[in-house]
Amino acid sequence: MKWPDKIVAGSVIEAPVHHFDIFASAAAAAGADITALEIDGVNLIPYSSGEMDDQAPHERLFWRSGHYQMVLAGGWKMQRADRPDKVRLHHLLNDPTEQNNVAEENPERVARMMAMLDEHNAAQADPAWPSMLEAVIPIDRTSAEPYEPGEEYNYWPN
Repeated sequence: MKWPDKIVAGSVIEAPVHHFDIFASAAAAAGADITALEIDGVNLIPYSSGEMDDQAPHERLFWRSGHYQMVLAGGWKMQRADRPDKVRLHHLLNDPTEQNNVAEENPERVARMMAMLDEHNAAQADPAWPSMLEAVIPIDRTSAEPYEPGEEYNYWPN
């Protein structure tokens, strides 16, 4: 974000944020009162201006795209997908590039994060329209690189 009168140039928010925070931040910058709206976004201006630099904007973040869903909480990222039926768990502080799936070694954490995702999903409205296609997305490489037999992938609904 750039706002010379309100945000110091080069400010960094170290904590993860989400694209939906843009709406809340833009509304706050415009002086719009959005308190009556139910939105998930957080106004990032107090975080980027240093007013709240001792706090994280979110305790948890969620992503949902059909059957492919993720939760990020406490430095851990869990992904679950139906195609292929797989759960991935990464401790991002120790494994920031997500090279080691530690789901099997951490069944209690997986169960807690599954419960977080299920609770989040229960509070969400059904999608207004279904995904139009599913694309094979390789794990940890670009789609421009040729497929290597045996490599991991997900079907991503879009």
